[in-house]
Amino acid sequence: MTSAVESNGEVEKPAWKFFVKSWGCSSNFSDGEVMAGVLKSAGFELVPDWSEADVVVANSCTVVNPSELHFWTFVKQCVESNKSLVLAGCVLQAENRPLDAALPIWLRPFKAQIAVLGPRQLTTVAAAAAQLLTGECGTMPINLGDDGIPQAPPKIRGNCRVEIVPICYGCRGACTYCKTRFARGALKSKPIAQIVEEAKQAYPFTELWLTGQDTSAYGLDIDASVPQLIDALISALPDHIKIRIGMANPDHILPDLGNWTRMFMNHPQLYRFLHLPVQSGSNAVLKRMNRKYTAEQFEQLVDGLRAAVPDITIMTDVIAGFPGETDEDWVQTLALLTKLQLPFVNITRFYSRPHTPAAKMKQVDSKVTKRRTKELTGLDTRKATLDALVGHNMPVVVTDRAYKGSLMVGHTPCYIQVLLPLDEALLEAGATVQAEIVSAGAWSVEGRVIKQ
Repeated sequence: MTSAVESNGEVEKPAWKFFVKSWGCSSNFSDGEVMAGVLKSAGFELVPDWSEADVVVANSCTVVNPSELHFWTFVKQCVESNKSLVLAGCVLQAENRPLDAALPIWLRPFKAQIAVLGPRQLTTVAAAAAQLLTGECGTMPINLGDDGIPQAPPKIRGNCRVEIVPICYGCRGACTYCKTRFARGALKSKPIAQIVEEAKQAYPFTELWLTGQDTSAYGLDIDASVPQLIDALISALPDHIKIRIGMANPDHILPDLGNWTRMFMNHPQLYRFLHLPVQSGSNAVLKRMNRKYTAEQFEQLVDGLRAAVPDITIMTDVIAGFPGETDEDWVQTLALLTKLQLPFVNITRFYSRPHTPAAKMKQVDSKVTKRRTKELTGLDTRKATLDALVGHNMPVVVTDRAYKGSLMVGHTPCYIQVLLPLDEALLEAGATVQAEIVSAGAWSVEGRVIKQ
């Protein structure tokens, strides 16, 4: 690092450089943005690659084995390159045991390079990084330390057109396969006024993502609700802002379905989109998962939403090969998805997570699980939905650059992803354009701009 010279002739210490890498859900990515903002506010300098950093923040996800393995692979690269490293997020927190036991054996010799933060200790990241870089501490403790919920925290957005606001933390559920709840703790909702103020201070942006471990549980601890929050946000924000609601569990929506459907019907600024994980179409499996609804109630919810909001896009999640899942259980899952024809289904092979009740249940043979995953992939329920858009003109909100550099990403009012030819001016503005859909792919459609 080079030194700068101040006007009084004294040498100014160069800023420490940092890099943040996050895995997992949008809530976790928001946490990463907050930690980046805290570090920058403390005088650290953000760099585009971890190899250039003095300190690396690895913000982990423990939902499934692959994301955790990617995290540990990245950590190994960093410590072997002699980087100071802050381990944040859910992986170590969810272990809920002393750090010496939770750390992999291969990592323990590097403890002097490491600090560990829980998911509710975001605002301490700069202090942890400084202590590591000055050699003032070795390993920080691991616990459910709670900074409180910071109001309008400093943030560096990964996408300047998208503001991610966690509206609640933790969960009221106790799913037998879930390890994340050990890390995130009990439900804690932000007051509506705080969320509104946070969004107002973050403006300008094009999309507002409301996120949490379960957004449908929002407000159950503070006598509030998602429909009330949406009413307040839309009253406070410019009309062109689009709002997306994050993953929502079915059991919290069913008792308040009328208010949820009115919310979508009354507010065109709200994407007509919901992510509702069903996980299984078998009531026996749902019971072992400790999910708080039946397959029939899930179907009732989908039918109720579609009756009130016919063009709503509903995405779901399914776990294949949950412990004890029989062929008949799996047939029931396939039958439910075939009947409902949900356009987007996230398929996850069951991964046994340590310290969860499901880890102690009788496991399904891995070959059976792979076969079931393949069968579910073959349903391809999304094709009819996407094909039906071809030839139609519709508004598309442009928000991002596609992986293919010649394209940009936008979304229809029902949150269908549209790929358009790249126009830097439109992308920079986060513009809403009129587009003709010309073809349908596996997960998105392609279009062309016909009116700006």
